[in-house]
Amino acid sequence: MAFTIIVDGPNFINDLSRHRKDKDYIMNTFSFATIHGIIQKKLVENGLYSHPFLHTEFICSNKEKIGMFEGRDREKLLEKLRRETGVSVREISLSSVEGKEKGVDMAVFVRMLELGKSNPPQHIVLIASDKDYVPAIKALTTLGIHTVLVGFDDGKYPTELINEAYIFLDLNQILSEMEDKIKSHTKEEGDESALP
Repeated sequence: MAFTIIVDGPNFINDLSRHRKDKDYIMNTFSFATIHGIIQKKLVENGLYSHPFLHTEFICSNKEKIGMFEGRDREKLLEKLRRETGVSVREISLSSVEGKEKGVDMAVFVRMLELGKSNPPQHIVLIASDKDYVPAIKALTTLGIHTVLVGFDDGKYPTELINEAYIFLDLNQILSEMEDKIKSHTKEEGDESALP
């Protein structure tokens, strides 16, 4: 079985912001392509070595704001994500009456169940920190689907989610490894350009 990464977009962007990751970091440093490899390595370390990634789905609403990204900045963020290899962006239409991001939660919930019931079924990597996903994870577990959670292990992440997950991966560690990989790659490029 393969893994698909599902990202609760507004939740994820807000979590990054709460952990001092600003717009510049998200637009110029953060990379799902690099994150894929790091998460895959961590899955192998946990005995899930035969499970490749299919892709990442970033789910958000059609509202004018995703965390700190509004207007043109919001569009630039979505353009950046759409250009990343293996990433698709799904915008959920919310009426102005709804006003909240609960429509995104429901879309993520439904997508998780769709993937769990697909043929062949897919395991899920969920990047979110909302305990509203506990019922979805429980439902997937009854189907024999592993749910791997990715979030900030800062003492505030909902234990209800961690207790239901197959594995919990700390996003701080993943981002630190991503930054190291990017620095290493940049240094290698700099060294090569210095050659005669």
